[in-house]
Amino acid sequence: MALQPQVSPKEQLIFILKYPLDFLKAITDTFLHNGAVYTHQFIGKFGWLDIHYPCFFIGSYVTILVLVSMVSKSERHSDFLSSKSSFLLP
Repeated sequence: MALQPQVSPKEQLIFILKYPLDFLKAITDTFLHNGAVYTHQFIGKFGWLDIHYPCFFIGSYVTILVLVSMVSKSERHSDFLSSKSSFLLP
């Protein structure tokens, strides 16, 4: 996909590295202003954005997602790796 001439990924990366606090502020402001809309669109709209999922379920989904992400990696992967390694090794 060709980029428009005024778009420069290299210059954008240079800006982020040169002004990291401005970049973090832009990200924070974006999610403070549009975070609820992004969350609702990511989790709670289906099809052509005309089938809506109830807000209660969206909140529950986000809560469960956060709780699962807080589980330590060792707990999540230890059983998986041991079962895979015993399956792969004779």
